Amino acid sequence: MTKSAPRVSHYQTELQKVFANKRWIVATGIVIASINIAKELVQLGAQKVLAIGVTRGTGKIDITDDKIDIINLDATAQADMMGAIRKGEELLGNLPQWVHHRIAQFDPHKRTKVIGNIFSTHSQIGGRQLLGARPKSWHALEDKMLIDNLWDESGIERAPFEIVDIHRNTAVEIIQNIAPKYDWGMGTVWVGDNRDGWHGGAKLLRWVQTEKQARHAYDFFATKCNAIRIMPFMNGLPCSIHGWNFSEETIALRPCEMLVYRQANSSMLIYSGSSTNWKPAEKTRKQMHDTAIKVGNHLRKTVGYLGSFTIDGIVTKHGFRPTELNPRFGAALGRMSASVGGLPLYPLHICTAEGIELNYQPQHLRQLIVETVEANPLIKGMYTLEGQTIQEQKKLHLIPDQKTGWKIADDKAENTCSIQLGPAPSGALVFASIDPCFVKKGIAVASMLASLFEFAGKQWNVNIPPLLSSPDVERT
Repeated sequence: MTKSAPRVSHYQTELQKVFANKRWIVATGIVIASINIAKELVQLGAQKVLAIGVTRGTGKIDITDDKIDIINLDATAQADMMGAIRKGEELLGNLPQWVHHRIAQFDPHKRTKVIGNIFSTHSQIGGRQLLGARPKSWHALEDKMLIDNLWDESGIERAPFEIVDIHRNTAVEIIQNIAPKYDWGMGTVWVGDNRDGWHGGAKLLRWVQTEKQARHAYDFFATKCNAIRIMPFMNGLPCSIHGWNFSEETIALRPCEMLVYRQANSSMLIYSGSSTNWKPAEKTRKQMHDTAIKVGNHLRKTVGYLGSFTIDGIVTKHGFRPTELNPRFGAALGRMSASVGGLPLYPLHICTAEGIELNYQPQHLRQLIVETVEANPLIKGMYTLEGQTIQEQKKLHLIPDQKTGWKIADDKAENTCSIQLGPAPSGALVFASIDPCFVKKGIAVASMLASLFEFAGKQWNVNIPPLLSSPDVERT
């Protein structure tokens, strides 16, 4: 890092201008997530923080700071991830009377503002204004039926696609006349529209390779969507890159691996988060960087977008091809934030989105994030056990084993990996973490994390199917 580049303390000082000496409310779907944000606000000088969550989440709640109060709505677990997210947003938008009473005690004069979920569509929670609330024109861009036009308008190379009205085309017509046009040899990808609201985590996505899978996919989408987008299945590594729009400038951060697993004889893909160890070839990195800059400039010009955003896609043998846009703070940016100790990226994003004038120094921020994450990668993932209710939390520390893959670490181990099991809004969750000392920098890590999930499934007798990682085609 150059001598002129500001350190973390610069951004802490700037954010203190916004958050210090005030009361704040944090309201997300997970109590632990709200507490973690609340801790960042306290470190920035917040007077007191009320942390609200819909469900508890996995992890230890260790609060000794009397500046943080906690409300757990203790909602019933939902059937799947999207159901849990939507239920959480519904509850935060219609809080019980007892929560309104607690908020009124905390903020009797209605002067406090709220930090919400990264994907929140609310403008207010509990009668208090959401800081950095997204206008409809921003979150509408997450509709997968619209995004390909944005690639074209931004001058981005993309895969071919077709939007299909599922109620005006029979399964036979799609299978025989439409899908074959987009099959590059490994089937096609079908994704649904936003008829019933935003969706993610590959929940409304199917990888269709056989006629039987196509018919199942047609029946599935016919009950949930008006239209689907059909495009080629692109063999390669799922990944993302974050851009960040400031009032007069866009920066692009480093590419990150997306943990998206395949399953044998299944059309479903499993999303397990992101990791920051992988690094693409320089030519690909530059292409992804330029893509983020072009898209960011287009978003600023067309809808006035400010703040961070994510472009997901696939690194193929022919380069990076984008597949979707998330105009919000993304999962991989949370991973990067954890590598840069003391740099509260989410509050920084919120301030940018709100249009608050601070001394952001965008290029120095980019340098600080990229260089620190390169030096300190985080190798973590999650596997959601939907419908498997688990209240007891378990955690094990592991080390690699040449014969069995993994074994439980003894007290003498200096560096360990870990698996953790606990409750989640849609049932239960397994977290897996690998110490970077066990992994060569720059390589994809999905297969190693999959082996940890497999170990966890056997150790705790929970149903985790074999997970197949995608190929890093630049290294094979």
